[in-house]
Amino acid sequence: MDTILTTLGLLLVAASLTLLWSGVRTWLVAFAQGLGIQAIVGACVAAAQVHYLVPKSQDLPLTDRLELVVQGIPLAAAGWTSHALHERFPTPWTIGARGFLVVVAVQLGIAAMLLGSRRMGEERLLDPMLCLLVVAVIGNAVAGASWAWWG
Repeated sequence: MDTILTTLGLLLVAASLTLLWSGVRTWLVAFAQGLGIQAIVGACVAAAQVHYLVPKSQDLPLTDRLELVVQGIPLAAAGWTSHALHERFPTPWTIGARGFLVVVAVQLGIAAMLLGSRRMGEERLLDPMLCLLVVAVIGNAVAGASWAWWG
């Protein structure tokens, strides 16, 4: 499970680099930019969780803390809604840790499609609907910050 979380976290970090893309915007780039927006939010929330909520995190070496942050990026980005869906509506395909990752992946994909569609349609940096979607992503991640995914 740790390897899968680390891989997903690193893929989201790579997706955040697409926000620097200044070439022609395709649907694939817009989708990756939607994932990148969520990755930045997830990284901030995961870093705060590791620093403030993980027991004795200050005693861990820096590399272990960074690894925890990278593992927490997808879970923090998915936030409260994925945790609530997983806990309240268990189905055969969402039971267990790997099933929870299915819920996380589906939610991140839907949010990336919404964010990406706004990025495709607007050339302005401050599109009001895009700003509203980003605020919703931030709110969802912050609302799920108290969930102890590390233990």
